[in-house]
Formats: sequence, structure tokens, C-alpha cells
Amino acid sequence: MRKLSIFMWGIFFSFFGFRTSFAEQPATETFEYAISTCQNYLIDAGLENIQIQLARHQIIWISYENRRYRNEITALGIVLGYASECFGFANQLVIIPKYRNIPLKFIKVDRRVFQQYIQDKISAADFIENLEISFQPISEKPLVGYGSQHAHSSLYKIDLIANPGIRAQFARPHDSAQLQFNLLTDISVTLAKGLQVNGQWIFPIYDEFQPEESKSRLGQFYLSQFIRFPAGTFLTAGVGLFDLGCTGISTEIKRFLFQERFSFSARLDYLNTHSLKNVLQLDVPCENNLSYLFQAQYRFDQVNFLTKVSWGRFLLGDKRWRIDIVRRFHELELGFMGVWNESLEFLTGMTVRIPFPVSRYPRPGRIRVRTPRFIPWNYRYLPCYDGFILDTGNNFEQITQQFSLSFIRANIHQFKTATRYVKLQQPSRSRELLVQK
Repeated sequence: MRKLSIFMWGIFFSFFGFRTSFAEQPATETFEYAISTCQNYLIDAGLENIQIQLARHQIIWISYENRRYRNEITALGIVLGYASECFGFANQLVIIPKYRNIPLKFIKVDRRVFQQYIQDKISAADFIENLEISFQPISEKPLVGYGSQHAHSSLYKIDLIANPGIRAQFARPHDSAQLQFNLLTDISVTLAKGLQVNGQWIFPIYDEFQPEESKSRLGQFYLSQFIRFPAGTFLTAGVGLFDLGCTGISTEIKRFLFQERFSFSARLDYLNTHSLKNVLQLDVPCENNLSYLFQAQYRFDQVNFLTKVSWGRFLLGDKRWRIDIVRRFHELELGFMGVWNESLEFLTGMTVRIPFPVSRYPRPGRIRVRTPRFIPWNYRYLPCYDGFILDTGNNFEQITQQFSLSFIRANIHQFKTATRYVKLQQPSRSRELLVQK
């Protein structure tokens, strides 16, 4: 009945000479050619889990997953560059970056505004002003029958990551500087939507923190499931052997609010922590199997500044508060943390995440070897690990934060960098066909 009603109204307006308010869709041949061309370009650029769909009012939806470019803004710029050329009839582009083939955010861009920015006809501030970024999809949903199937799947592709495991401690009272250097070989394989197996093999090279290890050993091996719920809510769950040799189960649920600037999370870990006695050389209570954390986080978009407050029972069984303050400079991340409880003094430390100097990795294949995105370093002024949080290797939030307005504003130059990777093989043929209605 709805289709018949639209048809009748169309005849009525056409008979009396009025223009209909329903947006014309491109010819099937034109749209299919545009999909095929754009999809091939994105595959050639090394992107995965690609899907292209058409919505009402000449809006194109493009979803993809990036496992090739360290900076997510570079990958976003490549997608926008190809899409703006291939879909010349489009008014708006809705770009959907994914994590383990699960949509993270919805980024709405006016195609002409993006082209004007790339051509230096408008400023970066004007371009950012026109961006719409949200965890919620826009109201114009894709039309049935207008779209491509998922192309270039990321399933069962093995990533081997050569990671320099560096740990350093210095400037403590009555303590000499200490250094630890291990070669870490990480492996990750996506088995299903949101499901990934992660492993790590440690090759010890130099260690001043504890009696030097001479044999390589297994550092991590666990399954991790990522689930997206409505209203900006995400769940991560893992089981197996985690960081520091702890075995058990870890779950965390996180909810984003107030235009994704604020988030609240609850985490529960049930672990065997006997291995911590050897790794940290501390007297870890045997009954310390359960830890829980509640965390509130707020991001100041104007200055790329993040604050986190955590309370709960941490990894070593200590109930206390922890405050983290993080400032990002382009891709460099510098943070300070403080830990407090009633029995101990206020402990401080700092964290640093340095981007690895490789901006583009090899194309994802059945097996590939690449470097890490970042090199992390944690420093504590006092020889105490209070406020210790287990690292389960889940990085969806780090990727999500790269699509915040503050990160885009700080890395806006990456859109111009991305244009160097956009190579149209048949621009004249594409434009000739795609301008047809």
C-alpha cells in the first residue's frame, strides 16, 4: 500500500506540473558501476569488510575496517577520497568504520564540502563544523536492493606483530635505574564477528627487574568477544591466559553519554594471580582472585584532553581510588596517574604512548608480519604497584577515540596525506558515466 500511495502521489504532482519531493535515485547501471569501482579501489587500498549501500536523498553508506593504516584519519580520508569521486551523484556520505567487523561510529559528511576542503576552498574549521559523528546511525537507512555484499573479509587472517617490549624505571629514591627489554611476538586472528583469538610469545633479551630469564615462554593466549548494544553501549569479554601470566575471565561493559564525551564502565575479573609473585616480586595474597572496577571518563574535545576516575578492588586486591589525566598531541599520548587509599600515601606515576614510526603496514593477507601501532611505557615513582589494572589487549576504545572531533582536529592534516594514496585509474571514464542520472 505504501508503494502504491507514493506512485499515486507521483502521478498527481506530475499531472499538475509540480516537482516531486522524492529524491531521484541514480540509474541501476550507474550505481552498480560506481559500487564496483569504489569497492575495488578500497580493496586495493588494503581495507576490509567493505559494504556500500544507497539510501534516500542520494546518501551513500560505506562501511569498512582498517587494519593497514596506523592513523584512523588516514583510512577515513582514503574512503572519502574514493567515494567522493566514484559517487558523483551523491549528496551525503555516511562512513562507518568497524572493529572486528562490528560498526563503531557513523560519520556523516557532505561530499561537496569534503571536496572543497581538499581543494583548499574552505578552512579545516569549516570542514569540521560540517561533520556529524555519532554512535547512532542517521535516520536515512539504506534502501533494500541497492547495495553490495561484504567484500574482502578479515576472517581467519593471521597478524604477527613484532613488538619491542620495553620497560624502564628510574629516579626512584635509593634505587638505581632498571631496564627490561623483550622481543614480543603477538598473534591475532578474527574467528567470527567480534570474536578474536590473541596470543603472545616472549623472547627475553635483557632484564634488570628480576633474575634474568633465558628461555622464551608463552605470555598471553585468550579468546576475546566484542559486542555492540544499542544506545552507545559495548561489552567485551575474554577468557584464557592474560598479561602477567594471569589466567581467568575478564568482562567489561561501557556506556557512552552526552555526545560520547562521557562514559561510565563496570569491570569484573576473576583471575588466578599466583604468577604475579614471580613477575612483580611481591607478596600477592592467594585469595586475590576477584577484582572489580567502576570508572567514569570525560573527554574535553576542544583541547584533546581526557580525565578518568576509577574506584574498586584492583589487581593486587587493594581497594582504592585512581585518577588518570591524559593529554594527546596529534598521535602522541602523555598521561599522569595518582593512586590513593587510607593506608598508603598518594602514589603517582606517568604513562606514555608513542606512535611507532610506520604509517602504513603491509596489506592484510592470510599471514602478514607488521609492527605495533604504539609503544607504551608506564612509570611509577615509588616501587609499588597499587592501582594495578590488568591489560587484556582490548583496544576498541583507542580506535573509537580517533574518531572524536578533538582527535580529528589535531590530525586534520591526515586528510591531505590520504589524498596521496588515492589513485584513480580511469578518472575520465568514471566521471563520464557517474554524472548520468
